[in-house]
Amino acid sequence: MKKLTILLVIIFSFLFSTTSWGEWSLVLESYGNKWYYDKDRLRKSGKYIYYWELNDYIKPTKGDLSVTLYIQLDCSIFRYKKLKFQTYNKSMGEGKMTGDYTPPDKWDYPKPNSVIEYMYKEICERHQKILGRLEEKKRGVLYFGKRNGELGYYTEKWKGLVSEDNMELWKYEGEIKNGEPNGQGTTTFPNGKKYVGKHKDGVRNGKGTTTNPNGKKYEGEYKDGKHHGQGTYTWSNGNKYVGEFKDGKTHGQGTFTSTDGIKYVGEFKDGEWDGQGAYTSPGGIKYVGEFKDGLPNGQGTWISLKGDRYFGEWKEGEKHGQGTYTYSDGRKYVGEFKDEEPNGQGTYTFPDGTKYVGEMKGWNPWNGIGYDNYGNIIAKIVNGKLIKQ
Repeated sequence: MKKLTILLVIIFSFLFSTTSWGEWSLVLESYGNKWYYDKDRLRKSGKYIYYWELNDYIKPTKGDLSVTLYIQLDCSIFRYKKLKFQTYNKSMGEGKMTGDYTPPDKWDYPKPNSVIEYMYKEICERHQKILGRLEEKKRGVLYFGKRNGELGYYTEKWKGLVSEDNMELWKYEGEIKNGEPNGQGTTTFPNGKKYVGKHKDGVRNGKGTTTNPNGKKYEGEYKDGKHHGQGTYTWSNGNKYVGEFKDGKTHGQGTFTSTDGIKYVGEFKDGEWDGQGAYTSPGGIKYVGEFKDGLPNGQGTWISLKGDRYFGEWKEGEKHGQGTYTYSDGRKYVGEFKDEEPNGQGTYTFPDGTKYVGEMKGWNPWNGIGYDNYGNIIAKIVNGKLIKQ
């Protein structure tokens, strides 16, 4: 045991103290400053990439012209740790080492559109392909959870005291690559929930099925762990949606049906009926037209059980704006609506040809003129009261 400890100390000391670099590979240059990495000393362990990085400055920074860093890179969720930080008074990691630091043990995330983001993306893309070809898929069991506060996949089940820093969240059985679920597999959760399907880099990706003890079920396509693409979602009460998903929500063309008879066929957006669609109520009332945030909004046609029909503008689920209401017995109102009722200027026509033209308040003529079927004035209405001619 003593010999093994000495050997590990020697290896670790050599790894971090040697200045005998391999061939530095240039990744990018900006304003004369250059960023390199040592591809010959890059290593892969589980889902992490470990490598040396060199930052070469055109002008001295606090008297230093270059910095070398030993980086732990997690390409699966794009984060990194600085394990070692060394400064030099000459370019390309040469000259006198002016500083040798061990940064705090914490994960950082590259800022969008930064030099670091570009560099780490390049390294991930270059070496995930190379290392991926070297490590073939194999079947096995993994446990996802925390070990000493570190969230990830582990080959051993946690058998100690469960705490915030040490716990099991789910179990995976199936194809494994790079220490993560990759390919066909089954994930089971403590509450009985189960996913059977495709995985990529540790998350659900491709076709799969998720079932819940309460009866909820999703069968279809996944992307980055979320419902995405074509799929079928069934609620525990039997309601069902068949159609397109995006980022975990109903989005695109689809059909929703409920066990009590509701049916909607049309466009969805962010989980709501939104766009062109057709709705049928349990009793048979129909609406065909535009929706927004789950309600009729815009132009649409409504048909009642007895055959009454409205075509026109809607707002937040109510008849609102310009429209035409036709009764099954032949009566018709053409004009303005507000809050489901005529309100404003319009024309109300009877089957025998007589009509009222003027202002409406609700379904009551308010200020206007009545005509017979020949166009002769037969009555006036002022403030809701009839004045015969």
